[in-house]
Order: sequence, then C-alpha cells, then structure tokens
Amino acid sequence: MLIPLIFNEQINNLKPETTLFIIPSKSFSTEETLYNEKKAIAWLGNKNCITQHIIAVTANRKKAMQYGIKIVLPIWEWVGGRYSLCSAINLITAIGIGFEKFSELLQGAHAMDNHFQYSDFSKNLPILLALLGIWNNNFLHISNLFFLVYSKNLELFVPHIQQLDMESKGKSIDTLGRAVNYKTGSIIWGGLGS
Repeated sequence: MLIPLIFNEQINNLKPETTLFIIPSKSFSTEETLYNEKKAIAWLGNKNCITQHIIAVTANRKKAMQYGIKIVLPIWEWVGGRYSLCSAINLITAIGIGFEKFSELLQGAHAMDNHFQYSDFSKNLPILLALLGIWNNNFLHISNLFFLVYSKNLELFVPHIQQLDMESKGKSIDTLGRAVNYKTGSIIWGGLGS
C-alpha cells in the first residue's frame, strides 16, 4: 500500500495504460487503503482502465465490487492480512520474484509449518524462538530488539517488523481468554543507519 502522502510522488513516472494497482485490504474499509484506491481510480481516469488495471485482494468481495473493481482475489476472513504471506494478499511478491521463486517460497513455508507441527519441542525452531523471547524479556530483562537497515530501499522494513511482531505478541491474554502475568513481547525499534 502506498502511504497517502507520497501517492503522487510514486505515480510521477507511470502511465495509466501500463500500470497495475493491487489494493490489499481484508475488510476493504481501511481508511488509508480506500484513500489510495480513490486516488488510483481518479488517476486512471476511465472505466476501462479501472476494470483492467485494478485488482482487489480482500475478504469483502462485495465492497470491492461496489467501487467498480471487477477483479477480486479472495482471502480468508480469519487470517490477518499481515500474516498472509502465502495467500493472494502477497500477489505483489509473486509478481516481483516470479512464479517459480514464489512456488519455492510457498514450499519453504509449508516445510516450516510441518516442522512446527511435527517436530519435538526440543528441536522446534518457532517454539524455541518464542521461549527465548519470553526468557529474555521476563528473566534477563532484555525487552528491546533493535533493527538497523543500511539501504534506503529497506527504510520501511523496521516499521513493518514492528507491526508484525508487536501486534502478534502484544497480547495480554492467553488462548482461553485469561490475563497473563508475564511480558509477551519485546519493544522493536530502529531505522535507517548511516
């Protein structure tokens, strides 16, 4: 998704007839997403461009179609968009790296899912990483993770990781709805290095 304030900067050198907008939104009601969608429609200009140059990826097909979008790729209502690496929400990656590499990515994700589901706890990497995080935060009092990127192209990586990690682990209840009495996640910060 384009940040609304830089939309015009991003489309400066583009032509409507050769541009594809992918509008990812689980609910198709996120304010920033709808702002970008309206800007894209206005920039494209005519109805033919809208039907041929905008793809929505959403769990709310009906709402996307109300905006005149004809191509709608579905995602599940129960999967958070940020965690949907293996769904249509990640169409941009499939386009960017090509189908063969994207298939390899899916195979790797499937292998890790199987590892998580079937591996013994003592060798289970996701469980070990989660336990290390709990240990570091609650017993060693290491409550911060710092990410420093050295490429302008990766400038938005840190905020993305912050949202992924902190939204996921920032919960204060367990799977049964009970309050937990320990810290569930670290503070993530950082940015562009020099």
